[in-house]
Amino acid sequence: MTDPVARALFSYLVQLNIVLGVFNLHPRISHGWGKGGEGISLEKDKRLLLRHKKGFQIWSEYCTLLHHLGLLSLFAGFPGALWLMIIGWFLHTAAHASYQQASIQETLIGRKVRDIMVRDVVIIPSGESVERVVNEYFLRYGYGGFPVADGGNFIGFVTLKDIKNIAKEHGETQGYPRS
Repeated sequence: MTDPVARALFSYLVQLNIVLGVFNLHPRISHGWGKGGEGISLEKDKRLLLRHKKGFQIWSEYCTLLHHLGLLSLFAGFPGALWLMIIGWFLHTAAHASYQQASIQETLIGRKVRDIMVRDVVIIPSGESVERVVNEYFLRYGYGGFPVADGGNFIGFVTLKDIKNIAKEHGETQGYPRS
């Protein structure tokens, strides 16, 4: 291979294949952590999640390094630098999301719905005005929705999204009518 164009193309393809090889390791590494059998104990679940979190932290740091290496390579004129940056950023984002998911799972292990549910249900009478519902229920309690009853009969559910849709239908933005 004496042709400089062929040599440059070959070099670029080798570098790109190395980057793609590292990129393809990600699912194998992340899915390999924490494999276990059925009926794992609560304590073992917590240990596995802790190992996941540590692994995702390390992986996230590696991806950040890959991203920065791509940035430096861009200034050095490395032809695959943009790919390094994009892949590093993508993997860092995925690792961060996985870390957050593992953190949430760690928090929720062993908890039952009855431990976090609202016990004193606030019910809105069907005759209430929307303005009162916003002021006396949504702003006061901070819930995303409330059951609505007529007498003692459940007739539906009203959510904050429903309230926002009413405001949009009447041409209001952020509480102010359009001029």
